[in-house]
Amino acid sequence: MVAGWARGRGSLFAPLALVALAALPGACRDRGEQERPRAARALAARDAGAARDAGAETPADRERKAAELIALLDRQCKEGNLESCRALGVLYSEATGVPQDAAKARELYTKACEGGLHKACNNLGLLYASGIGVESDPRRAAELYGRACDGGDALGCRNLALMLEGGRGVPVDLPRAARLFEKSCEAGASFACNNLGLLHRDGKGVPRSAEKARAWFHRACEAGDPTGCRNLGALYVEGRGVPRGYAAAAVWLERACAGNDPGGCRLLGQLLLDGLGVAKDEPRAREVLTRACKGRDRPACELMVERGWAAKGSLDNPPEAVGQGGAGQGAAPPAGEGAAASVGEGAAPPAGGSGGEGGGR
Repeated sequence: MVAGWARGRGSLFAPLALVALAALPGACRDRGEQERPRAARALAARDAGAARDAGAETPADRERKAAELIALLDRQCKEGNLESCRALGVLYSEATGVPQDAAKARELYTKACEGGLHKACNNLGLLYASGIGVESDPRRAAELYGRACDGGDALGCRNLALMLEGGRGVPVDLPRAARLFEKSCEAGASFACNNLGLLHRDGKGVPRSAEKARAWFHRACEAGDPTGCRNLGALYVEGRGVPRGYAAAAVWLERACAGNDPGGCRLLGQLLLDGLGVAKDEPRAREVLTRACKGRDRPACELMVERGWAAKGSLDNPPEAVGQGGAGQGAAPPAGEGAAASVGEGAAPPAGGSGGEGGGR
């Protein structure tokens, strides 16, 4: 059997953790994902393009263009364009093109939410859940998520389901959480598909069914959620709902690791170390384990220390780079990822993605 499968928090299959608005290791469970508006994505794309085309645009040019975009959104918001109000709120919340100003973000989200833009209610709920710019108020956050969900916002439904699952601001209600995860998944929030898979796998709020868990994890993975890929791979490792097959597990764990899921990289590394389902390959195993450790997956760091590939201090200061290049090595996890994750636990997605509660894009 693969060494160290049960490392970490006592179980390979820990419950999904929520992601904080900021990309902080060990994010609190009451924080959530935020769907970034087109304007925020445009600024990010601009910065990425500038990095690729160094020298093609000066910092002054970029600052000028950012200022023009902010001024445009501000004017449109004042003219009654609620989506522009919400978009500007996200920029202030994430310090994208403007200094971070949580109070200003709250003001803009409130205006858009009260005006009937349900996605903005979800953004506002995130602030109340995390206590950013306002006093923490989980009950108010749950109300706002419910308002967003009732208005058809998929992330609002998922965030409310997470509150119901954890009993934050509302009594625990797992059957209702399962229904809301399914509603969110069907509306296009792939990470909610993974949440629903976890409930079916563990028999929480729904009858235990490894077959249904597999189907929801597969759907999440195919929709782009690397945590769904990892959880699907883990089912093949354990032989739950599917015949045990390490080769099949490796396929899904490769996808998880390629998607910057630290737990997926760690499990792939363990298969590579033991030659299960794949050719034994210590250099590649070291590579993907380093990537997992950099992603704050503590069991991966511990395994590296045990094998003499990292100093004990790596448990608190993950290595910056691995010595060998290759398919398993890549960029650090996107913002929002990074909390140590065991199999079955959901690593957080980028801001706007699927980790915990969220805003609206």
